[in-house]
This record gives sequence, C-alpha cells and structure tokens, in this order.
Amino acid sequence: MKSMSTGLGQTDSSSSMNAHYFTAVVLLAWFSLIVLLGQNGFFIPEAGQPPAMLFVTGGVALALFGATYRYHSAFRSYVLNLDMRLLVMLHGTRTLGLGFVMLYSIGQLPAFFALMAGFGDAITAVWAIAMVYYWITHQQGLSRKALLRWNHFGLLDFALALGIGALSQTGGLFHIAGGPSNDLVVMMPIVLIPGFLVQVLVITHIIIYLQLRNNWKDQDMIKVD
Repeated sequence: MKSMSTGLGQTDSSSSMNAHYFTAVVLLAWFSLIVLLGQNGFFIPEAGQPPAMLFVTGGVALALFGATYRYHSAFRSYVLNLDMRLLVMLHGTRTLGLGFVMLYSIGQLPAFFALMAGFGDAITAVWAIAMVYYWITHQQGLSRKALLRWNHFGLLDFALALGIGALSQTGGLFHIAGGPSNDLVVMMPIVLIPGFLVQVLVITHIIIYLQLRNNWKDQDMIKVD
C-alpha cells in the first residue's frame, strides 16, 4: 500500500509539473503573439471604430482557457489547486493603472477613462495586497464574502475600463472633439496592458470563482495552508 501511495503521489506531482510547464509555455507564446501583433498595428482600429481586435483576442484567450479547463483533467486539477493567495497577489500589478493617470496629467489620455481606470486599478491592487496580508497573518483565514466582494469589484473595474476605453477612441461616444483620445492604449507598448496583462488577470478572477465553487462551496472562511 505504501509503494502504491508513493507511486500515485509521484504521478500527481508529475501531472502538476507538466501542467505548470504547459501553462508557462502558453503564456509565453501568447505574450509573444500579442507583442508581434501590437508591433504590426493589429489592434489599431479605423477612425471612429472601437478596437474590435482587442476584444477578439481577449475572447480567444478566454475560450482557450475554458476549453482546456473543461477537457484537460490535469490542467483542471492544476488550476483548482493553485494557491489562491498568489492569484490575488498578482493583482498588485494593477498599480500600473496609475500610469494612465500620469498620461492624463500630461494631456495624453482623456480624463474619464484615465481617472476611472487608473484609480479603479489602484484600489483593486491595494485591496488585494491588504487582503493577502490579513490572510497570512490570521489563522482563521479570510472571509469568503470578503474575497467575493473584492473579486466582483476587480472584474467590474476591468469591464468598465475596457468599455469606456473603447468608447474613448477618436470619434467614439466619449471622445471630446479637440481633446485627447484613447488611441494611445492600442499602440505599443501600452497595448500589452489590455492585450495581455488584463486578459491574464481576468482569467485569475475566473479561477478564483472556480476554486470557491469547487473547493470552498460550503465554507464561510477560506484557509490556505
């Protein structure tokens, strides 16, 4: 029995490692593709049109994740066993959103988009860091409701930022004639934020929902060893 248990453990460890490498390779390949597309102006729309290709690539990324999660059992197990604290901490990178505020301050981005997206991301980032700090310093764990509130807020912030950003392109509904547009966001290197980082972070939000549904369905406190 002992040897059988050891063998199963080695198999699980091997599957997890393979899923880890698979994920790393896919992320690197996707990042390289977005860089290549961005350098060739793929995301820049015609005047007066929303950045449709940005939403297309985002949809493809979500579809690939969904299909792999559904049909690849090793990947699904890997996703459901990722450290949720790490998933939340990744959103500390959203402090980069304050760069939008800086670009607004020098007249490169419209106020409505830059302030909403920039401060929304900053709030999400600080909230994430504070929440993980509480999580690791309190043995009782983190409230499920607290995690859900943060996850809802983070996704809503992305949805609003992407929507307002698309409508703030030159000729868009929220673009003020003679004022700065949001065209800069679909150009390199800034397009890497909505074209790659946002897509990855949206998927981490989805993974958190999946883990809560599958691993912590009937628990009020989330404890991660």
